[in-house]
Amino acid sequence: IANQLLAIVALCVATTYIVNLGRAKYMLVTLGPLCFCLTTTMTAGYQMMMRFYMQAQIPDAAGSRAKMNMVMTGVMLTCVVVVLIDSIRVWLKARSGGGNAPAATIPAAGE
Repeated sequence: IANQLLAIVALCVATTYIVNLGRAKYMLVTLGPLCFCLTTTMTAGYQMMMRFYMQAQIPDAAGSRAKMNMVMTGVMLTCVVVVLIDSIRVWLKARSGGGNAPAATIPAAGE
């Protein structure tokens, strides 16, 4: 599910870019696939964590690997949720008139 989680982050970034350009009416182009990818991937991640949890009950090397896999999957899912929440915050801020400019601007060379 790592590739799908990366796709979710990329869709969040693309949607935020569209909103920051002032073209929020086009955000459905990326928001639709984002919602689909998010629901299927989070469901698969939850099911994977439950399977790892059951395997972690076995006190051997496979159980130790399952515990590590469960923790790493949980960390990756949590990171994606954090990116999603921050993206939603930016979208709502732009929608309420908080400004369309990116959070930070990088000065050109020599300025």
